[in-house]
Amino acid sequence: QAKVKSGNRRVSVSAESMDPAKLKSQMSQVTNIPKSPEVTETLLKVVSKSPLLRTLDAEQKDLIVKAFSGPLIKQPGEDVIVQGDIGDIFYLLEDGSVDVYIKKGGNPEVKVHTYKPGDAFGE
Repeated sequence: QAKVKSGNRRVSVSAESMDPAKLKSQMSQVTNIPKSPEVTETLLKVVSKSPLLRTLDAEQKDLIVKAFSGPLIKQPGEDVIVQGDIGDIFYLLEDGSVDVYIKKGGNPEVKVHTYKPGDAFGE
């Protein structure tokens, strides 16, 4: 099992080279899910708070918001993602918190993280 060592040295980075013309073509194919102006405004506010998404420009934020299908409301204690399931949804937390638990082998679940408003997780 790999171990993470603290330090400033980058071990490896992997990224796809992007052709700007190809990127524009891909952006035009992004899913656009209709939503009310109120939901759009709320999502833009949450995207602007997200450490992962807030550095995007206005056009990129707009594309992200158009692709979201939410809001999805979960009740306290209700699972959002279950360990081992295939992930195909990207979540952006608007309100509340989401605790992350991991189970290894026959050991009990262990809480490893808590997501807060503005955090993003999933696929």
